[in-house]
Amino acid sequence: AGDRETGALVSLRDRFRPDDPSLFETFERQRRIAMTERRAAVDALAQLEQRLASERQEELGAFNDTFATLTRDWDAFSSDYTSWRNQNGNCKQDDVSAKLDGFVQRFRSVTASAQALRRDSPARPLADLLADGALRELTSLQALRDTWASYDGAAWQAYEREQIATDDMRARVSVGLQTLAERYGVTLVTNPTSPTASQPASGR
Repeated sequence: AGDRETGALVSLRDRFRPDDPSLFETFERQRRIAMTERRAAVDALAQLEQRLASERQEELGAFNDTFATLTRDWDAFSSDYTSWRNQNGNCKQDDVSAKLDGFVQRFRSVTASAQALRRDSPARPLADLLADGALRELTSLQALRDTWASYDGAAWQAYEREQIATDDMRARVSVGLQTLAERYGVTLVTNPTSPTASQPASGR
C-alpha cells in the first residue's frame, strides 16, 4: 500500500500539468486502492492476533491441567511425609532409612512430572520455576535419607526448611499462571489451589 501510494504521488509530481485533471483522478484512484490494502492489512493482523491468542489459551489450559495434577501429587506426597514424620517415634535406623528411600523414589516421579513441563510456551518461566523447586526438594530429601542419624534433628530440619521454600515457589507459579491467564483472556476452569505450607512435624 505504501509503495502504491508513493508511486502514484511520484507519477503525479513528474507528469503534472495544470491543464490535465486526469492526473489527479489517477492519483486519487491509486490512493483509494492503497487505503483498501491498508484496511486488509489491519484485518489480517487482527486475525493473526486472534489465532495467536487462541493458541496461547490452549497452551495455558494444557499447562494448567498438568499443573493441577502435579499439585495434587505433590500435596499428597507432602501430607504423607508429614503424617509419617509425626507418627515416627521409634527412630530405628533400618526402618527410617527404608521409609526415607521410599519417599525419595516416590518424589522422583513428582520431579519427573515437573521437569516434563519445561517447554516453549508462554508459561515457560513458570515451568522452569516449578522444575527447579522440585529438583531442589528432591536433592534435599536425598540428603536427609543419606545423612539421617538417630536423635539428630538437624537433617530433618534442613529438609523441612526446603519444603517450606519449595511451597513458596509453587505458590509463585500459581500466581504467575493466573496473571498469564488474565493477560490472554483465559478462564482457568481447573484452577489448582496454591499449595499451603506443610504442617510442622514433631521435632521441627
